[in-house]
Amino acid sequence: MFEDPNGARVLYDPGHTVAGGTDPRLGKIDVILVSHMHADHVGEATFKAAGAGTCAKPDLSVPTPQTNVIDIALAKNRRSSPAARCRRSSRRGSRRAVAIRPARCCALRRQRDGGGVKIATVAALHSNGVDGDLIGGELGKSMKAAGIAGDVGPATGYVLRFSNGLVAYLSGDTGILADQQLVIRDYYHASLVVMNMATAHTGPAEAAYSSTNS
Repeated sequence: MFEDPNGARVLYDPGHTVAGGTDPRLGKIDVILVSHMHADHVGEATFKAAGAGTCAKPDLSVPTPQTNVIDIALAKNRRSSPAARCRRSSRRGSRRAVAIRPARCCALRRQRDGGGVKIATVAALHSNGVDGDLIGGELGKSMKAAGIAGDVGPATGYVLRFSNGLVAYLSGDTGILADQQLVIRDYYHASLVVMNMATAHTGPAEAAYSSTNS
């Protein structure tokens, strides 16, 4: 969660870490950012409650067929807000949440009280498949049985420019990219890097190198 000095709040890839849209830790949300559609980022299941289970074995016993991201967006929006499209508020001071499908919005700007958070999508080098359980129906069952996922386009990262001038790079899941120097550092001048690390794409050495060149 990121909060701008003017009060605008951005939720990024909640995955399994939030107990649905009613989790009391969420509070007000203005924008939900999704880097890609893997379950650990959108959440195919949630905790029963905040803190359920242990760190080693969290209690992910509540299935969410439409994903945790959409559950949160619905709870905060009080109406349907599908991840398959990008919406922006046309009303000053609107508090509705926005679900953003990766690689469908090159920029999203929220202006409030004369300022706001400017958000741009940037490249990420990672797969972006939708699990058969999230697709549903006979097609979803067949895909799961075959061990394949539905591709929904490239994964993304984000650059956030806050009203106080801070520029943050949210990498999403990605390997090393030339864009991390050319775009993130040289063009956007990011001064804060939030780097995802995992053995599948970016280890500590790669993360340190990417952060230095961002």
